Amino acid sequence: PVITDNLSLYAFRGYVNINMYQELYECVEELGNPEIVYTNLHYVTDDRMREYNVPRSKKGYAGTPITNKMMITSLNPSMCNKIVRRDFLGGTRFMENSMWEDAAMTYSLHVRANSFASIDNHNYYYRQNKDGLSRKNNHYNPDIYDIFRVIDEIKKEAKANKRDKFYHKELRLIYFALAFVRIGEAMKWKPRSPEEKGEIIKTRKKMYIETFNFF
Repeated sequence: PVITDNLSLYAFRGYVNINMYQELYECVEELGNPEIVYTNLHYVTDDRMREYNVPRSKKGYAGTPITNKMMITSLNPSMCNKIVRRDFLGGTRFMENSMWEDAAMTYSLHVRANSFASIDNHNYYYRQNKDGLSRKNNHYNPDIYDIFRVIDEIKKEAKANKRDKFYHKELRLIYFALAFVRIGEAMKWKPRSPEEKGEIIKTRKKMYIETFNFF
């Protein structure tokens, strides 16, 4: 990594405050030993990090989604800006052979969490690569259906922990957001043949049907 202005540059991912995980770890005791601690994530599209001067305070807060259910809807799905208590993590692992596995892990953990905390620093700058795997959205991508697997995984975790009814409205909002980000990508697809145009139309409709029964 290249170190500059207390940030560590990882070309494949983004910029990370070199003390990010230490700060997160220190906040565990300061904020009552929550099951999950996370820091702010900021999206950037270039390498000019000196233009992104966000005040750093290390000020944190703790909460419980049990009394504030909307907390889980405000989460960033990335796992890179979070640490999880080992005893709480248990046997939970990332989905295999799936895109957007971070979202499945993030929401599956938070939907069964009784406590989590946040520190206000922007410690993680996610560098969006226009040529990256998750950004190649100009043409038909059959892997877009992986988002259904992600949603199913979150549903399964919520049901297994008897939080599916408790978080009914919040989870539907999350499913809506996850699915429609992908539908937004599908709307940008440029068919390269009449056959592919047909697949694109079917894909858009299927995503509505399977997720929300809109049609």
